Amino acid sequence: MTARRLLGHNDVVLRVLRERLGVRTSYRRGHVYLVGGDEPVEQALRVIEDLKDEVTRGKNPDELVVEKLLEGLESEGPGAQLASYEGDDFVLRLPRGKKAVCKTAGQVDYAR
Repeated sequence: MTARRLLGHNDVVLRVLRERLGVRTSYRRGHVYLVGGDEPVEQALRVIEDLKDEVTRGKNPDELVVEKLLEGLESEGPGAQLASYEGDDFVLRLPRGKKAVCKTAGQVDYAR
């Protein structure tokens, strides 16, 4: 997997992270650089890590996927660590490696 593929069409991933988290982003010589406060940079790194899984499974990151990952971070309570799509399922990652799969649109809305 290349960093270029991970960033999506026209670097949409970096643009959304910049707009939503207020971090400065750049891509140079195969490396992604993030500059900002500790928490926003940590959130951006978590989104990028999760996007690696998406790209490995053959998905192309787009604005909607990044927004949903960020929504999962914003709504995370003390138990949930991250929300993401795995295949067609919306999945909440829970402590101790457990996952909760949302099966209906109502469950996805509730999980957000």
